[in-house]
Amino acid sequence: MKRLKFPLAAFLLTILATTLVYLMTEMRHGLFSRPFSAKNYCVIAILISCSLYIHHKRSLQIPSYGKMLLTGAAGSPNRIVYMDWLRVLAALFVICVHVMESAYERLTPHTFSWEVLAFTASLCLSCNLLFMMLSGALLLNGKDEPVWLFYKKRLSKVLIPCFAYYLFYRFYASGFSVLYPQNWKNLLRSFLMNDSGLTPHFWLVFVILMFYITAPFIKIMMKHMSDQMLGALVAVIFCLHFFFTYAPYLNLGFAASTFLASWESIFILGYFCTRKTSDRCYRLISWLGALSVLVFLVTVHSFDDYGAVLYNNAPPMMFLSCSIFMFFKKHGCTWFAKIPAALSMVSKYSFSILLIHWLILFEVVDKQLGINGLSFGIAGGTPLTILLTLILSLAFSLFYDNTVVLCMDFLFQFVCSLPSRFKTASK
Repeated sequence: MKRLKFPLAAFLLTILATTLVYLMTEMRHGLFSRPFSAKNYCVIAILISCSLYIHHKRSLQIPSYGKMLLTGAAGSPNRIVYMDWLRVLAALFVICVHVMESAYERLTPHTFSWEVLAFTASLCLSCNLLFMMLSGALLLNGKDEPVWLFYKKRLSKVLIPCFAYYLFYRFYASGFSVLYPQNWKNLLRSFLMNDSGLTPHFWLVFVILMFYITAPFIKIMMKHMSDQMLGALVAVIFCLHFFFTYAPYLNLGFAASTFLASWESIFILGYFCTRKTSDRCYRLISWLGALSVLVFLVTVHSFDDYGAVLYNNAPPMMFLSCSIFMFFKKHGCTWFAKIPAALSMVSKYSFSILLIHWLILFEVVDKQLGINGLSFGIAGGTPLTILLTLILSLAFSLFYDNTVVLCMDFLFQFVCSLPSRFKTASK
């Protein structure tokens, strides 16, 4: 009877989870509005069964596996905890941006409420740079390893979740038909071009993906660079970004551009902020970050079209993002030496929250629940919408990452291991 206990529990859990997921997929059309689909139910059952099997096998090898699923490696001796805080901040900021942007677009420009939301949303757009800087800080400081191994271990952590969540967006819009073999070519093309119109926020993920491709080579360059040379490189990066951002307003320009004036340089800034040489610039960067906040305030108040001079990799946004990063690093051994379990969970699933929050915000919180940034006034609706979107995005990420993403990653790792398996078998 003891041998039957686990299989019976697993069977009941599979049936329960499959039924819940099936009902969730049918909510797109309205519960019980369509006939029961045995085919769809079986597909979901196979997915849930595979997920449970993988979790069971891993739980036998990894101590405290359940805790690891929820909070990751929080509490481990080598954990850089202040970066967990930065991930939480970046995930929160990206939700704030889209909640506030959708709210102030409905208001009359330059009213008090409009300016409060527009100014705060502008500051929160530092989330894009923080995500990139975190990637650069971790990858460029990583240990040396063969390029193929790097791609296998690191690229899959971005590419597999990105594609898995893209599949969900397409499924939400078109149903199971998007997964049929005859649609695979169009699905892959649409994913690579990100032209479906369903995932406009995925642009950030594709920029990060491109950096992952070049990271092994940039890492070699960075590790052979002296502190003095690294400081000079960062100064060049800021100068180039300043020129390419503001020169057009003076009817100036240059016939060519460089990657040092594009997104790749933001990853290098993340690496710079982790190095000891950046400590000497802490006070300067902090003052420039504070000055940038003032620039944001004056610009938002004075102009209607201010995005090009403030957003993305414009110098004020770069100074602000660097000052935030370096502030958390400076106090990483004191204020940010520990992180609560709930925030650690947000940190672990921050990338997935970035991917899914768009659908949760606009399809669930706004359309289904009828709550947005202007509900109950901006002081009530904005925080409530942000909180609901964060909680629901985290809940969805926790489930989706440990089912669909888990199975896709398992399949990817299995395919990557085939050459070595064949090589071993042939000996």
